[in-house]
Amino acid sequence: MNPEDEDFEYTIIRLKAEGESDWSLTDTLSALETEWNVAGLSEKTTYDYRIQSFDYIGNGSEPVTGSFKTKTEVQLPKVDESGNRLWDIADFSSEETGGDAGSAINAIDGNDGTFWHSVWYSGNYGPGTSTGTLPQYLVVDLNQTVIPSVVSLYRRDGRTSGPTSARIESTLENPTSPNTVWNNLGTYALDGGNNNGALPCNISILKEARYIKITILAANGSTYAMIREIDVKALVDEE
Repeated sequence: MNPEDEDFEYTIIRLKAEGESDWSLTDTLSALETEWNVAGLSEKTTYDYRIQSFDYIGNGSEPVTGSFKTKTEVQLPKVDESGNRLWDIADFSSEETGGDAGSAINAIDGNDGTFWHSVWYSGNYGPGTSTGTLPQYLVVDLNQTVIPSVVSLYRRDGRTSGPTSARIESTLENPTSPNTVWNNLGTYALDGGNNNGALPCNISILKEARYIKITILAANGSTYAMIREIDVKALVDEE
């Protein structure tokens, strides 16, 4: 029996850490489900799996077995030991350069004294953009392929007009091409008050990416976008 057969009904997936005798996790997927997401696995750990499909009267296919090793979650460095940037800004909707020193690159320079601000007086606009009011976006080039797990935004120091809603997208393709396919990694509600700590977007849709697009959709008491810094945690292979 193959999943393409008309009588394909469901799939059973079993999972256990390598060396364990019993399956620690068993899940059943309907014929309509094409992806399986599992939480709570340990990093840097090898797991065995067993996948078997069944028809509507319970006849099972030959099981598919194998193993995989989970990745490690790390904070990606954005500057090297000499202070040189490891990331780049690949695209942005607007940046303020007249009334504020609010260039887009400031969001990834590792300096808490700088910030990105969308245009409110005079500055630069991305293609097709003519306003600095929300929504506004940045595209960060990580200069490596990883699986982003947490994208953290920091509001401008001492200000209460931080972002309250942000959409996170990712791609491996050219981010400025009109034909680029973006993975929607979710829209996140954020604390837009005056706490200067991280505003984390905990990503549940794990996709390989080089470019991350951050779109600020709303902000506390403001119609503009302001971000002091961006941090990214990602899943990588153990070195």
